[in-house]
Amino acid sequence: MLTCGRLSRSWAPKCPIGELTFMARLSTCCAMPVLAQSSSSVSCHGGAIFLERWVPRCPWVLKLAGCSIIAVAIQVYQVIKAQRAHLPDHYFPLGWTDHTSLSSIEFFDGCVQKRVEYSQAWPKKHRLFMTQVYTACKDSAYLIHAMASPKNSPSPETEGVIYYAVDLEPLGVPLLSKYSDQRPKNQAELKSLTKCVLSGVQDLHNANYGHTDIRWQNIIQCGNSHRLIDLEFVCKLNQRPFTPPGMSGKLGLNCTLTSG
Repeated sequence: MLTCGRLSRSWAPKCPIGELTFMARLSTCCAMPVLAQSSSSVSCHGGAIFLERWVPRCPWVLKLAGCSIIAVAIQVYQVIKAQRAHLPDHYFPLGWTDHTSLSSIEFFDGCVQKRVEYSQAWPKKHRLFMTQVYTACKDSAYLIHAMASPKNSPSPETEGVIYYAVDLEPLGVPLLSKYSDQRPKNQAELKSLTKCVLSGVQDLHNANYGHTDIRWQNIIQCGNSHRLIDLEFVCKLNQRPFTPPGMSGKLGLNCTLTSG
């Protein structure tokens, strides 16, 4: 399997053919062992070959690099085509971050991290409540699980900004999102889904919590089963749900949940 790390445009030197040189350097990470034959022109760093002053002076290297890129692309295409039946209908690359109006979701290998910026709409005291919720639901087979207690996490972009962050598992496919529609296609699928959702609701009620935001977007498919996600709007039964200011009308959370 070929793995490509994060690439930066800072690789490209400040020269008139910077863009082409960048592509040449990219190809050296994939299929350019021949360049290593000239130790005076090439240096190695972290397992990747970096061209220094040689590339701008040797146009034929750029042509060779272009051919190498095409060859690697053809090989990758052939592998994907051969394995197409075993690949998911859609996927997110590792490190991909999906943003919503209130939170962001970053995808990792085996889990996602959900982050919410602390504000008047999401006070810091809510983190302790969410720790209790995820602890109470950790044994349910029909609810999303926290890999560890929610934590305070500094913003990677803005200094001094603190986020609520929680690592969640297992990975699954939302039944409805801006990327795909995986809703049930027949009665048998709907029956199986309904059983899973009701079981998740029952597990929440047994722990004295209510979900308050059940919709297609908050149900994920995990293999042959389904789970409820987005527990950040969970509330205690017989209490008014937690609702960020300005969102009560949108989410329809103006009621008080009761058991039974």
